[in-house]
Amino acid sequence: MQDKIAKEASLSFLGMTFGQIVRYFFTILVSRLAGAELLGFYAIGNTITRLSEVTAKMGLDEGVIKFVSKDSSNRKSIVNSIGSAVKISLLGSVAMMFFQFFFSDWLAVKFFNETDPYLILVLKCYALSIPFAALMSILVNSTQGYKTLKYKILVAEVLNSSFLLTFFIFLGTFFSYKIAILFSPLSTMVVASMLIGLLLYRNFSISPIDILKSSMDYSLLSFSIPIMFAAIISTFLHWIDILMIGAYLNVTEVGLYHPASRTSGLIRVIFISFASIFSPIISELYAKKDFQKMNYYFKLVTRWILIVTIPVVILFLLVPEKIMLIFGPEFSTTKSTFSILVLSAFSQAMFGLGGSALVMTGHSKINLYNIIFAIILNVILNSVLIPKIGLEGAAIGTLCALFSIGILRLVENIYLNNLVPFSFHTIKPIISGILTFIVIYYSSVVNFVNGVAGVIALAAFVSFLFVIIVYIIGFENEEKSIINSTIQSMKDKLDS
Repeated sequence: MQDKIAKEASLSFLGMTFGQIVRYFFTILVSRLAGAELLGFYAIGNTITRLSEVTAKMGLDEGVIKFVSKDSSNRKSIVNSIGSAVKISLLGSVAMMFFQFFFSDWLAVKFFNETDPYLILVLKCYALSIPFAALMSILVNSTQGYKTLKYKILVAEVLNSSFLLTFFIFLGTFFSYKIAILFSPLSTMVVASMLIGLLLYRNFSISPIDILKSSMDYSLLSFSIPIMFAAIISTFLHWIDILMIGAYLNVTEVGLYHPASRTSGLIRVIFISFASIFSPIISELYAKKDFQKMNYYFKLVTRWILIVTIPVVILFLLVPEKIMLIFGPEFSTTKSTFSILVLSAFSQAMFGLGGSALVMTGHSKINLYNIIFAIILNVILNSVLIPKIGLEGAAIGTLCALFSIGILRLVENIYLNNLVPFSFHTIKPIISGILTFIVIYYSSVVNFVNGVAGVIALAAFVSFLFVIIVYIIGFENEEKSIINSTIQSMKDKLDS
């Protein structure tokens, strides 16, 4: 089982890393070619649309994973689950599309106090993408229910991000960058939803006709509704800083904040990569009441997340200003904001599996209450701190909210499920990370880092030193097994 987790997580990590790199390059292009203001328009439009989209899906994108994975051999049950999710989410997405379209004027003028009519155009154009985005999300998660991530990663990460960048470059080159910002996301979602439908038919023999003829499974909706509220508030928690910066400050400040948020979000890729395969496995083990294995894999996956995450965190904390300079000179002022957001992302990576464990063990309502608490805390802190200290205030609010919800999930999993993510073996990567940071910081290596090439060289050095220290402290048997199997696989390929 650990080999499967490692294999699927590796695939997920590579695909999501590719997707994040492409989106990262997209953000760099917008900031370099169009400036912080246009990037701010995109960030606000994307934020509002993501909130509409998650509402439209009603939690069915998460629910379909559980319902497909629990009985993956029963084709009729699977088709009914996927069909129910698609039909209900399409109704919801069309409703949310009209809602966002007709309320775009109010949002732009009253909430964001923006006089430029371009924001209204962005919100209306992005509203048209909601049904396609919801459909894509349901279908890619349906394939994940089969305990395989390759189709989800291919469409949602690799192709999705590639289409977004391609459409932006094409439309920006032949028309204008304002046109590119307007139509790139919509074009991307239309093409991506069609592709995942084709892949579902070719690889799992589930056609649009099968989905149309499927029977409704209302137990899926009952399971998903609590997840919907949790997903809405979780998405709101993720984007609340963008919304409140736009409301309290201006679009340009949103544009300055977005690259810091996007870059720190690279850390979440690692967490999500492991969580994507962790959720259906925990769901299956819980159905079998195999609590011993649940505890084992909870600790195992948490340790692997830390091993992969910590070198990235160290790099970002060592040279925050140089990383922000990639987006342009005006973005270097956000280095402190970026450092705080890095710590918040690491907090989510360290404790984040607790949310998946709660949902997959039937405690989705408790997970919802946790997120409500975090969102209230975040709103209060942002309301106080953003007007006083600007972007850093938004970052501090995010850090406090994510750390608080992490501690809540830790305590609840211990009490409700007897699941503990940490042990002495789990702490080893943290000790290795602290030692790595101290050695590099006091060796003054960072003083010689200059430009993108210097950051890449430092990243390689950080990773090498971290792995050496982890090796000295001691790899666990699972890591040794994966390393040995990887080496053997490479030898077999070389010999063949």
